[in-house]
Amino acid sequence: MEPFFFSEQGRKLLGLYHPPAGFAKDSGVLICPPLFGEYMRTHGCLRQLAIELAALGHHVLRFDYSGTGDSAGDIQDASVSNWLEDICAAAKELQAISGIANVALAGVRLGAALAVSAASECRAVRRVVLWDPVDDGTRYLQGLNDTYEALIASHENLTPADVQAARNSTTGYALTDPLLQSIGSLRIEEACRAHANRLFVLLTDKASFDSGCWQKRTPNCQFFEYDCNWPTFSESVVFGRSLIKELVRQV
Repeated sequence: MEPFFFSEQGRKLLGLYHPPAGFAKDSGVLICPPLFGEYMRTHGCLRQLAIELAALGHHVLRFDYSGTGDSAGDIQDASVSNWLEDICAAAKELQAISGIANVALAGVRLGAALAVSAASECRAVRRVVLWDPVDDGTRYLQGLNDTYEALIASHENLTPADVQAARNSTTGYALTDPLLQSIGSLRIEEACRAHANRLFVLLTDKASFDSGCWQKRTPNCQFFEYDCNWPTFSESVVFGRSLIKELVRQV
């Protein structure tokens, strides 16, 4: 793995390049991570995905969106439009590093919604693989708030002042109203239909997804054997060789 920084519109982004092991294929995979708590809880899983893809000869790039992770900037200055630009910049960076012509996008949760939304603007994209994509930004934010409220309620020793202070951070993060509005307005049904012929959707949260609805959007959609509940997601429970194997196979 080779860490480095690259820039998009003056924003410095962290990239983690996994070069192919052995014979190098003329293909690359850009991994678009989820955000907030889901970013931290899938970090090991996506690192392993990158390692296994590279072992098969793919050029692989992981990265952090501007204002998140180890990329420069602050979450208060972030925006969905910037994150979409970051994806296209990362795809171009992967092409520049490797010399490949085409890139597959592999996205998780909100990262999956961003990936399919950015696919039309990234000419190099040949394939889009989505793991439990956020298809309704408003419902997604409400879920984050519900999880955060439950976390606050689980701490019985908090004073009323502590509870109020905790609730001043929406979803547990200091997100600005413009960012909340842009996330809330995300809908990906049209983008999924536009890319149906090169889209694969892997669904593991059976409580949150209607398989019939998704199969109408794209025939390349399947429920996986894991019953993942994202508010209580744990890599030790959900992460398994068979899940990684399926993601690798679909890229």
